[in-house]
Amino acid sequence: MSKKGWGIGVAVVVAGLVISPTLIGSQAESSIREHVALFDQEQPAYSLEVVSYERGWFSANAVLKMSVDLATLMSDPDAEEVSTLIDVSIQHGPILTDQGFGLGLAAWQATNDGTGLETYVQWDAEQPFYLQQGSVNLLGTGVYQDYIPAIQSTAALPDFSFSMTEFRGDGHYSNGEFSYQGNHEQLQLNVADEFSVDVNAMAINVDATADLKTMLRGVYYPSAVTFTLGQMRVTAAEEELFLMSHLVSDLAMLESEDGSLVHVHMGYKADNLYAAGTEVSDVRMLTQVNNIDRGFIDDYFSSMKDLVGEDDPQVLAATMTGMMERHKADILTAQPELASPDFGFSMKEGSLDGSMLMTLAEIDQLPAQLDDAFIQQNLIANADLKIDKALAHKLASAYVRMAFAAGGPVDMDPEQLNELAEQQATTMLQNFVQQGMLTVEEEHYLFHAEVAQGMLNLNGQQLPLGQMM
Repeated sequence: MSKKGWGIGVAVVVAGLVISPTLIGSQAESSIREHVALFDQEQPAYSLEVVSYERGWFSANAVLKMSVDLATLMSDPDAEEVSTLIDVSIQHGPILTDQGFGLGLAAWQATNDGTGLETYVQWDAEQPFYLQQGSVNLLGTGVYQDYIPAIQSTAALPDFSFSMTEFRGDGHYSNGEFSYQGNHEQLQLNVADEFSVDVNAMAINVDATADLKTMLRGVYYPSAVTFTLGQMRVTAAEEELFLMSHLVSDLAMLESEDGSLVHVHMGYKADNLYAAGTEVSDVRMLTQVNNIDRGFIDDYFSSMKDLVGEDDPQVLAATMTGMMERHKADILTAQPELASPDFGFSMKEGSLDGSMLMTLAEIDQLPAQLDDAFIQQNLIANADLKIDKALAHKLASAYVRMAFAAGGPVDMDPEQLNELAEQQATTMLQNFVQQGMLTVEEEHYLFHAEVAQGMLNLNGQQLPLGQMM
């Protein structure tokens, strides 16, 4: 290549490096103002505004003000609005140096100094109360990290104190896919010297398929959230009241391939649980609500935003009834399904394991009037339960004691009450077996039920569902 060609090439590169930051800076400002306005418009009880925006050639500085309308959020007319300022510094690409040398569209840092919180909490004064750093590469992939230092309450909260170790999070966005992971090691709460709560090894993981605008609108989008904790302990006067270890909580909102149906899956699992002198292990409850009409889901999210701060149960019930009526046909013809694929727990006396499914048969056209007979004829369900005999007896005797307690004072001492509860528990289980509600298999009781075409099959015995109900 000639010297002239090399010169032209160098001139083009230099011109690009000089002009690009201006273009990127303009696009960054437009994007920030657009997303701030969208958040302010779509998020009830919250407001966000750009207080100032100073844009230079290679960087920009902005101040955002976020406010929370506590009167609306908490349904308390006496509550005040709380505001805080967020300082944002932005470096315009394509050459980025603020967080290490690299190429990208932009890099940013957002901080909140915690002004107004010093009265109630304290932290390392050399650090902001909240820090976020991130960047977007030349292909539009964004990454960021956020951080909250260790904090603890001050004497301004005499009847309540807490301390929390630092929180760290990492986020990633690319081609409409968002993920976030955050964790902190320990949280301790003390209430009026009466009881304390200790929680450790907490973590949250979020995955979503949506762009930022969709998230800011507060509408439905496919997502999955997992929350875990290592241990939670509640004590009072050095007595252990509650203990839970290795909790995993999942919530996922999925959709069908064509996007017309939504599925909501929830799950809770814990290795061990101790409360009121009772110890339980392998606790689990998985729940699925499948085939929910997308139109109903969109209506639900929209209505819930309008009801933020509403505490009148009649208004809430009326809103839900109205939504169900508007989407009744689409809801039922989508064959909605309620399932619990796995639930159960174990105690020293044995284990309980079960599963359940309820759905509707395929419906081509709804009748003019929906009644119990229509639901019974089109309901499809099955349930299975297996429980060790010793555990079944323990639960039955506990139920009898609760029934006696609910009836008022009992004229017998605890030993007599326990003996009577044991006798009635044995009789109750024997009656269930004789009536066919339970079957016996070695050291287990089994329960199996199926519903189809208006008939109930209970452990092999058939009878009309209407008669059973």
